[in-house]
Amino acid sequence: MSEMFRLASKAKWNLFYHPCIKADFERDKDTERVKLRTELLSKYHELSNAPYLSVDSPEELKAEKNSNDWVDGNLLLAVVKNAVDILVTDDLEIHKKAVKLNVGNRVKTSVEILQELKDFYEVIPPPPPAVVSCKAHVLNDKDPIFDSLRADYAPKFDDWLIKIKRDQRDCFVIYGEGEALAAFCIIKPEDQNEYGLQGKTLKLSTFKVSDKYSRQRFGELLLKPVFDFLFENNYDHAYVTVLPKYPELMEYLRGFGFEDSGHKTTLGEVVLVKRFKFSQQEQDAMLPLEFNRLFGPWLTKFDGNKSYLIPIQPQFHEMLFPELRVQSAWLPEKPCGNSIRKAYLSNSKIKKMRPGDNVFFYRSGDTKAITALGIIEDIKFATDADEIMEYVGDRTVYSFVDIQKLCEQQVLAIKFRRVMFFESPIAYTELKANGVLSGAPQSILEIKGEGLTWITSRI
Repeated sequence: MSEMFRLASKAKWNLFYHPCIKADFERDKDTERVKLRTELLSKYHELSNAPYLSVDSPEELKAEKNSNDWVDGNLLLAVVKNAVDILVTDDLEIHKKAVKLNVGNRVKTSVEILQELKDFYEVIPPPPPAVVSCKAHVLNDKDPIFDSLRADYAPKFDDWLIKIKRDQRDCFVIYGEGEALAAFCIIKPEDQNEYGLQGKTLKLSTFKVSDKYSRQRFGELLLKPVFDFLFENNYDHAYVTVLPKYPELMEYLRGFGFEDSGHKTTLGEVVLVKRFKFSQQEQDAMLPLEFNRLFGPWLTKFDGNKSYLIPIQPQFHEMLFPELRVQSAWLPEKPCGNSIRKAYLSNSKIKKMRPGDNVFFYRSGDTKAITALGIIEDIKFATDADEIMEYVGDRTVYSFVDIQKLCEQQVLAIKFRRVMFFESPIAYTELKANGVLSGAPQSILEIKGEGLTWITSRI
C-alpha cells in the first residue's frame, strides 16, 4: 500500500474515499481494526458531493441502506457517475458488476493499479518472464494458481491433474516471482469431440492467469504461442470451456474470436469455439476488423478499407516490436511490447484513418524497410497526457514522461492489432521501385493505386 501511495503522489493523482465507507466501520466490532482503518482513511481526501444510491440508480447496485452491498454499490456508483476516474478494490463481486455496467476497465485491483503506476511512472519496471513450452508433469501441484481450480472442480481436480501429467500434455507457462506460475495453458489435440466440430481440433484444457497477475497482459502473452501453434499446424478449430461464473474471461476470449457454440459440458461450462477456416462468402461479407477478430490474429483484408505506411524510428521500433530483435530468456520491459494488441502514438496530423484500416510499419534510420503489418482498432486525438494514458492503458510502451512530451502538440493515438511480421522486410528500394514510396517517408502516408496492388501481392 505504501508503494501505491508513493507512486500515486509522484504521479500527482488525487486519492479519495467515499463517505459511505464509514457505514462499514459502524458495523465492525473490532475496535483496533476500526482505529487502524480510520488512520488509513486520513491519508485520503473525502469525495465531495459523493453520489449516493437512489431510485434512479442501476438495479445491479441497489441494496439495503448501510449494508455491505449498499457500500459497494455507492463505491461503484461514483465510477458510473464519473465522480472519479478509477475505483481500486480487490472485491471480485464489484469487478463483476462493473463489467455488467460497462465500466470494467475503470475498476482495478490493488495489484493492477500498482502495476499501471509502475509502468507509467517508473523508468525501468522489472521485466516479466517469457512464455515457456513444457510438458504438464513439470507443473507444481501445490502452486497457488491451482487453488481456485480445485475449488471449482472438486473433488476430481487432482485426479485430472495426475492424468494429464501422465498423458504428457503440452503446456505453455509463464513464471512469476520465484518459481510460482503467473499463467499457464494446457493443450490437447482431439480427433473427435462431443460438440460437432469437424476437422483438426485443439482443446485448451486449461487457460488460467493467476489473480496476482490479472490484467498485466499475461493472458495475451499466453495466447500468442497458442495461436502460433494453431496456425503452424493448420488446425480447423480450437475450443475452451468456461464456467458461467467467469463472464469477464468469456468476454476476453470473445475479443480474440472465441464464440459461444451453444453447447455446455456436463458441469455446466460454456463451450467457446474459435474457427480458423472460412468461406470466400464469409470473407467478402465481413468488415476487416471483424474478420481479423474472428479468424486472426494473423489475417487481414485489403478491400473495404485503406492501407497506410507509418515510419517509426529504430528506438521506438525496438520497444513496439521487441519480437523482431534477438531476445534473451526475458521479455522486454513491459508485457505490452510482446502482446497482440498494441498502441502507437505520434504527432501526425493525418485525419482520415479509420478502424479496420491496415497499417504497415516502416523502420526508418537503419533498416529502411517495412517490418510489420497491423490493423487499426480505434483512434483518438488529444492533447491531455492523462487522457491519452487512460485511453491506451496497458497497451503502450511509452512512459508517462514520453506521453507528456508528445502532448506538447496534439497526439494521434492508434490502438491496433498486430497481424504479421515480415521474415524478409520489404526494403525501401523495393517500395520505391514499385510505386509504394516516392521518397523516404517522413510522416504517415496512405498507400494507393499500383503501390497498394503491388504490396498486397507481395505479401
